[in-house]
Amino acid sequence: GPEAAEYTISSGYMVSSDAIKELLSLKLTDIPGRLENTQYRNVVEEVVVSYDGTKNIAIVDEIIEKHKFKLSQEMLSPRVLSPLMAGWYLILKEVEIRNLRLILKAMFDNIPVEEIRNCLVLP
Repeated sequence: GPEAAEYTISSGYMVSSDAIKELLSLKLTDIPGRLENTQYRNVVEEVVVSYDGTKNIAIVDEIIEKHKFKLSQEMLSPRVLSPLMAGWYLILKEVEIRNLRLILKAMFDNIPVEEIRNCLVLP
């Protein structure tokens, strides 16, 4: 809510601090319209649809994690043999390890792999 306004970053690249403060007072369904010309609109639309369907706040974190990964890939992949590519490789390996850990945990807990498929960053 509005209490979070003091924790915003003052100089945003795509969304200004004032715009973020304005978003804090809106309903979730009104936010995609305010982010119409940004790359975040699709993320917010997916969050709205998923949250309305499940009413589970954890879905927000899952969707942001997935889109964060895609955005990182777009930013870091274009140049071959660059330091950014090495960073991208390390990020990719971290995601693979996280997914493997989740799969192994599910196997030890006798949870079917199909049930955790949606929790994987790169299913």
